[in-house]
Amino acid sequence: MASRSIHFYSIGNTSGYEWEGEGRILFNRYFQGAWQSKSGPDVGTFTLEIHPDRTLTGTVTGTVKGGGSDSSNWALGASEEDLKRACEMYPDLLETK
Repeated sequence: MASRSIHFYSIGNTSGYEWEGEGRILFNRYFQGAWQSKSGPDVGTFTLEIHPDRTLTGTVTGTVKGGGSDSSNWALGASEEDLKRACEMYPDLLETK
């Protein structure tokens, strides 16, 4: 199963949390890998489904600031409009705030 590695990082996170990660595209449908905090010990994994509309949705797990661990659903997109569309198209996967 050949795939390429993709390295990515956060820019302007609304919560002030800076992280980076690395993952691989699997079966031309999933983006799976690991992330880590740029400024602390927090680490985790993610599995995101790649949708034709330029959005990704899925689950992220790992340690959190202050201790403990968490699992949450995420939506990623290239723009705010992409994120709004993902929340509308996949409401069962996402908790919108």
